[in-house]
Amino acid sequence: MKKHILPLLALFLVLLNTTACSSNEPALQGSDAADSSQISEETSSLSESTGEETQKQGAYYDDVFKEIIEEIPTTGAPITYDEVMETMTSPMNNGLDSYYLVEAIELMKLSDCEKLQGFKDWYYKLNGLEYDGVHYGLGVIYKVKAIKDLITGEDCSKELYIALSSYDPVYQRAGDPPYAPGEKFTVALFNKAEESDITQSGAGYFFRFDIDDNSDELIALVRREYSEICANNVVEVTKISENVITSTTDNPVQYIAEFELSDFVDFLRKDWQERRVGHYRVE
Repeated sequence: MKKHILPLLALFLVLLNTTACSSNEPALQGSDAADSSQISEETSSLSESTGEETQKQGAYYDDVFKEIIEEIPTTGAPITYDEVMETMTSPMNNGLDSYYLVEAIELMKLSDCEKLQGFKDWYYKLNGLEYDGVHYGLGVIYKVKAIKDLITGEDCSKELYIALSSYDPVYQRAGDPPYAPGEKFTVALFNKAEESDITQSGAGYFFRFDIDDNSDELIALVRREYSEICANNVVEVTKISENVITSTTDNPVQYIAEFELSDFVDFLRKDWQERRVGHYRVE
């Protein structure tokens, strides 16, 4: 079973990122395709790129990358902010927690994912298949450092395991390579179920933006068209066309838009307060 033969699960790829869990354990190493000795220790960060120019960055996954898999169709997926929020606030989920700025520590090996309580249940719900011990399926799990709760504005320094709607380092999606250690991005998280180590994240690509923190104002960089459509409905978005090599030389990130992250967060605070979700939830 390769990941690109699962088109019937495309809606879940877009809407349900998957998972995060708090942990104080030591960092786990490598990707499932190869042990940590096969992966370069060089990390990468975002930098400026103009037009179609591709700038050389640290190529963290070059040693394990094999090919770009075909695009999964997303027909029927919600494309507006209100549609996304309707899905995220569904009773099927465990209640929206908050919106976080995080920094990637590492992409976990499947053998280490198996140690997380609730992993196999999460895998089945996401993929519709029993975990086979070999394939990542439609999501990968990262160990990350949560830097800030963007809704409350409070700094935080906790390690989480989060799963994203993303492909693994070996078989990558065009323009959307995995994050290398040190890369920063945003993610919306649900409350963690008591019986599981795993906290599901939500909204798929819609709330996930790469972050450029090289200036006083955090700039959100949009990789995918879903995110651009969603953000464009609520904040002022600047169209761009930039290819930046971040983690894989042969699969540069394709940025299509950018905006000031604070504008998006200000909108979320007001909207979530009106919806009474996240920190504004009334019991």
